[in-house]
Amino acid sequence: MIPVGTNLQRNKLPIATLIIIGVNVLFFVVELLLPDEVLIWVIQNFGFGPATRNPLALVTHMFLHGDIYHIAFNMLFLWVFGGPVEERTGTKNFLMYYFGAGLSAGILNVIMEILARPDSTTPGIGASGAISGVMALFLYRCFYSKLKLVISPILLPRQVNIPVIPLVLFWFFQDLVMGIFSLSSPTGVAHWAHIGGFAFGIVIGRIKRYGHEGQIEQLRGKILKKLEDGGGWKAAEKDLLKLLDIAPEDAEVHHDLARLYADSGQPKLAEKHYQSAAQKYFATEPLNAAYTVLEHMNTLSKPMAIQYHLKAADILSGLNELEDAYKALLPISNQINSKSPIMEKGLVSFIKLCQHLNKKEEAYEGIRIFTENFPNSRYRDEVREAMNLKPGEVFTQVKSKPAALSSREEKDADRLGKIEFFERFFADPVFWSILLFVNIATPVLFPGIYSSRLSPVYLFLISFIMTIVHRMGSISDLWFHISGPSEKKARHEINIKRTFDEAVLSEKKAQFSQAAELYEHVLKTDTKNIQARFNLARMYDKRLNDIPNAKLHYKKLTELLPQDHPFHRDASDALKELSSS
Repeated sequence: MIPVGTNLQRNKLPIATLIIIGVNVLFFVVELLLPDEVLIWVIQNFGFGPATRNPLALVTHMFLHGDIYHIAFNMLFLWVFGGPVEERTGTKNFLMYYFGAGLSAGILNVIMEILARPDSTTPGIGASGAISGVMALFLYRCFYSKLKLVISPILLPRQVNIPVIPLVLFWFFQDLVMGIFSLSSPTGVAHWAHIGGFAFGIVIGRIKRYGHEGQIEQLRGKILKKLEDGGGWKAAEKDLLKLLDIAPEDAEVHHDLARLYADSGQPKLAEKHYQSAAQKYFATEPLNAAYTVLEHMNTLSKPMAIQYHLKAADILSGLNELEDAYKALLPISNQINSKSPIMEKGLVSFIKLCQHLNKKEEAYEGIRIFTENFPNSRYRDEVREAMNLKPGEVFTQVKSKPAALSSREEKDADRLGKIEFFERFFADPVFWSILLFVNIATPVLFPGIYSSRLSPVYLFLISFIMTIVHRMGSISDLWFHISGPSEKKARHEINIKRTFDEAVLSEKKAQFSQAAELYEHVLKTDTKNIQARFNLARMYDKRLNDIPNAKLHYKKLTELLPQDHPFHRDASDALKELSSS
């Protein structure tokens, strides 16, 4: 069984993983170029064993390999497990964990070698101990995932998805058994290095609570899947409550529960979770907090405590989202008898916003309430100065808009697209079938190539090219995809996915206008994206009160989908409701 990937989506370029793979390959190329006697000297002095006296060997042994199969399988395992771990732990942490696991692996292997064979001088080489630590971290952090494996029965390989827990644990216990056996009879494999690296990874996973993060990600994935399937918030209630148990301080969980209870007609519970979400957002994500306050008011038709509205308005004003800041302060203008300091400051902000937005009547009504309740206010001059300015001049900040992808992000998207392009063929069972056939046929047909030191490289490249030709038709098609349209297509697909994710995130943050713009952008480039169209129709209907656009997208859904599709039924019901109202 050969691992070729996981079912986890890759969102970032695994820089550290690629660098480590590149350095290992570079070291191996140098090994191939060295004379045999020099290579033996390098391994004796830079491998790590009982007789080693070179402190550099603690690190250099991780970059030396015995043959091309040794490095090929090590780098394959590093690629499969390293990328997801790096993305979830961060590049700096990943590098520390990788080298920490490698050091632990080397030290344990030397200790066990000395205990079993006191006179041994055999040095250990290879990255497998460090990679074992990465595998352990993957098991701890991504326990819910599945590995994509190619099973190769003779010439009919096929790909299967297998849960990671039994597979990795089987691999570890096999190493443990063989490690115990190797104490009495050497096997030529550093089993105790694998065990040492794996133990290091498990300890780090426990200390850093990566299992807890994995539980959260697993539940979030289930919730998002149910929402994407059209089940609505009610279908996600059970998972949301589980998520609340393990992450009670997570503002997003409270926000999602607030929406669930608002949609299911439980306003008291909705209000409780909206308030919890706002409190937690104010500490970590102020803009989200501001829009949560607005969403509470729009959804439940009642304001939160006034101090939340004042905070929300300050945040929105600071970002020059003045229309939304004005909406946040509307409840303040209705409390005409309050003389609290919060009301005083809130009225000043309300008057300034009304003047800036040319809402003259509301500005003068605000001034009346302000002068009646706070005749000696220290803000009187500030109000007078604002009223002397022209509309549009009270707030002078330049409105910020979501930035387009930076050039670095575009380059990363290009690289990620190319990696995914090649990975698609590498994970193809046809590739492994051809590789197996080539390994059988080459010794007979081309013995000169097979006897070369670089024979595995030649056979790999031949098999890879044949796979691409088989799947794509010709080498020219490959070049066409790599050099031109495929790069644009890869970037295009990544950008669509990223835009959709941003739209979902904006919707969850109650930034409905921004979410609608993002969904529209997705539909311009991917007209058959049913989920984006349904989300957009629902938002126009329920959140933005844009009935014409809501009808347009609901109608399009009924045209695109079969009648038994849940979105078709929902769209038909919504059209009837909108037509009768």
